[in-house]
Amino acid sequence: MKKTIWKYKLDKNLHVDKLLELPEGSNPVKVAIQDGWVCVWFCVLSDAPKENRLFYVTGTGDEVPLKDSYVGSTSTNNESLQWHVWERNT
Repeated sequence: MKKTIWKYKLDKNLHVDKLLELPEGSNPVKVAIQDGWVCVWFCVLSDAPKENRLFYVTGTGDEVPLKDSYVGSTSTNNESLQWHVWERNT
């Protein structure tokens, strides 16, 4: 198996789940805005079996379920808004 970094775009709408098919054991390493999209980069084992995981974006001050996991934050290009990425843990 080889380790690499993969990028995924999340839904631009707040609190909308985005289903990602990731190699098992993938770890988020970066959250940033790219071309107007909130993106998450994951360190993955590219040959690992795939699993489905849910992620979503919130704004500052938005409430999230206690069981969900914080992934990271990023700001808009002019830094007027902050976006926060969460993994839904069902």
